[in-house]
Amino acid sequence: MKKLIVALACVALALGMVAAAFAEEGGLNGKTELSVSASWVEVDSDSFTQLTLGVGKFITPNVEPGLDVQYQKASGSDAAYVLLPNVSYNFISETTTNLVPFVGVGWAFARSSGEDDNALVLGAGLRFFLDGDYNSSSTTLFLKYQYTNDLFDNNINQISLGISKFF
Repeated sequence: MKKLIVALACVALALGMVAAAFAEEGGLNGKTELSVSASWVEVDSDSFTQLTLGVGKFITPNVEPGLDVQYQKASGSDAAYVLLPNVSYNFISETTTNLVPFVGVGWAFARSSGEDDNALVLGAGLRFFLDGDYNSSSTTLFLKYQYTNDLFDNNINQISLGISKFF
C-alpha cells in the first residue's frame, strides 16, 4: 500500500513539472516562498505544539513544490524531527483577490527516539494576502489543516497558523 502511495505522489510531482512547461506568466509564477508556522497537533489522546520552517517555488501560477522541516516536542517525550517534501495546488483564477484556498500532498520522513518512519501527508488551507491581491502581495497569513497517516503507528491531525514571504 505504501508503495502505491509513493508512486501516486511521484506522479503528482511529475504532473506539476509537466505543467510548468505550459505555465503562464504573472501572479505567483516563478516566486519563492519562505514560511514559518506553529501548529497544534493531536495524536490519540496527547497534544503538543510543533514548529515548521518551509521553502517552496511556484513552477506555475498554481503549483508549488516545497520542502518543510518540522520540530515536534511533547512534554515527557523525545523530540521528533520531520523532513516533508510536498507539492501544493493553489486555486487561483482570474477572479482571485486576496483569499486563496490550497490543497497539498507530501511524504514525511521522521526520526524520534532513534527510530525512523515515513508516512503520507494530506493538507488543505487558506492563504490571506496582506498587502494587496495575489498578483502584487509579498506576504500572506495562512491557516492549514494537515493529516498524517500512520506515522510511528499514529494518525496525526494538525492545525497550523503561519506567515509566508514571497520573493
